[in-house]
Amino acid sequence: RSTLFPYTTLFRSFRPSDVAVSTDGAVYVADWYDSIVGGHAMNDATGIGRIYRIAPKGHQPASPKFDLASTAGQVAALKNPAVNVRRLGWLALHAEGAKAIPTLKELLADKDPSFQARAVWLLAQAGPSGLVDVEKLLGHDNPDLRITAYRALRQANHNVLKHAAQLVNDPSPAVRREVALSLRDVGLEESRDLILKLAAQFDGHDRWYLEALGTACDGKEAALYPALLEALGDQPLRWSDAFAAIAWRLHPVAAIEAFSVRALTPQLSPEQHKQAVNALAFIKNPNAARAMIDVAAQGPEDIRELAQWWVNNRKTNDWKTFDVYGTGGDDRQ
Repeated sequence: RSTLFPYTTLFRSFRPSDVAVSTDGAVYVADWYDSIVGGHAMNDATGIGRIYRIAPKGHQPASPKFDLASTAGQVAALKNPAVNVRRLGWLALHAEGAKAIPTLKELLADKDPSFQARAVWLLAQAGPSGLVDVEKLLGHDNPDLRITAYRALRQANHNVLKHAAQLVNDPSPAVRREVALSLRDVGLEESRDLILKLAAQFDGHDRWYLEALGTACDGKEAALYPALLEALGDQPLRWSDAFAAIAWRLHPVAAIEAFSVRALTPQLSPEQHKQAVNALAFIKNPNAARAMIDVAAQGPEDIRELAQWWVNNRKTNDWKTFDVYGTGGDDRQ
């Protein structure tokens, strides 16, 4: 309830379904009305809906006018906060092709980072000269611009692996995360060395970075794990926090024994035990199930209950067909 929409018979079924900001700054709210709020039985003889306009008292709509035939009008439209108006400016400038490059380079020098970003995306679509200008931004001082330039070049499918190799050692973890995300659908042969370099720079704490690494390894976990283990790992009880997190995120079959050792070793912390057990829980393999049962039966006190919970959970889904509970199942992987 609010003072804006009093709880009356008229508004008792107020169900806002969308919101948009217009070019004049007013907020428009679309209201879906159903006499049975929360249900799907339409009792209305006719459909009912409302659009509410929210603006300061006395405010009169006054949408700006744009001359899309002129460069100044196209830029003004591109700068507009309303996405539909901005799209008109984008289309007009895009149609100019390379002729728009001088204008876009001026916009790139604007103090507003949003306008800079819009210029980058258009430059990448403005032909070879525009692509060269965007490539130069990969060395810009602002990491946000480096990220935007990389994304725009990817969209243009322009030398992506070359640019990934250029940014793989970028000082900004945000830029390196972007590179990692871009490697998801790149084959193992082409992405292997880049992923290893990215993994070597993981600090062991940046959860977003770890997820980006996991995304880069998607579908390639089993093949990459031995290389990662050789480059960054050690004996299971001497894993760094960084490598332990990477192994947890990838949870390959090859790491089952290592996770088991870490979960069963009292000298490790409760958090390290939990990390190893949770990794085992997401490996669809009978050996992972057996390792979990061992932890539940004889692991450190701090982890037995969680391990038992996973045993009970997984025996009805991922591990259901494994004959590790004496239920007559099979050990098909």
